[in-house]
Amino acid sequence: MDIFDLTGKVAIITGGNGGLGLGIAKGLASEGCAVALVGRNRTKIDAAVAEMTELGYKALGVQADVSQEDDVNRMVKETADHFGRVDIPGQQRRHQLGRGAGKLTSNNGTSSSPST
Repeated sequence: MDIFDLTGKVAIITGGNGGLGLGIAKGLASEGCAVALVGRNRTKIDAAVAEMTELGYKALGVQADVSQEDDVNRMVKETADHFGRVDIPGQQRRHQLGRGAGKLTSNNGTSSSPST
């Protein structure tokens, strides 16, 4: 039994269109996991998906801003609709000027931070 076998699993990787997120996506995919690569830049998303598919991995590109509640809901729905499930809701966090990691803006304009 291979404890790292992720065959049939599906992961969402925010920031998966480059850098550390793309590296994590490649690692998961190399163990059989299908991945949704999420980012804000469509050109980078498309390039990352092309790279993953050239390597023989199952990848979906989703353009979303994870600080926006509607985008997060759509990201999960698109992934589940495409792959039939979501098993690993991964994320990459970073601090942005003027906004700390973990801020989520709802569709009514209010902000909240997830509880830890």
